[in-house]
Amino acid sequence: ERDLRSLPAGYRQRLYPRVMEQLFDTHHALISTARRGDLDALDEPLTEEFQEFCGMVEKTCLTLESDPRLSLLYYLLAAFNLFVLDRPGHPVGTPFPGGFEVEVRNGEYVCPVREKADDVENALCPYCPAKQSDT
Repeated sequence: ERDLRSLPAGYRQRLYPRVMEQLFDTHHALISTARRGDLDALDEPLTEEFQEFCGMVEKTCLTLESDPRLSLLYYLLAAFNLFVLDRPGHPVGTPFPGGFEVEVRNGEYVCPVREKADDVENALCPYCPAKQSDT
């Protein structure tokens, strides 16, 4: 909530529910998956992409001036979506400036900023299964 305060009110109101979904629904899915024992089947070796993701998270969290725990939680939940559930880092419906949002089209996730976030060192985009949308 603190991070969203500086955003314009209209955008903040559209983004807030998706951020809550990103955090709480992912946490619930992780706990439910673990309780069912479905994580036991994940004995595959770690991919190079996941190792790169972990390096990015470590670098990001160690360089924060504020308490890194909430950022670490954000990245851990994102890793579950990205690498276990094969979902985008941001939920379907997440709005981005310009009026575009993450969508599902023909069974594929598409994102309006997928290819535009390479300039952000700590972005989830390089690890995201979503394709760049054409809009």
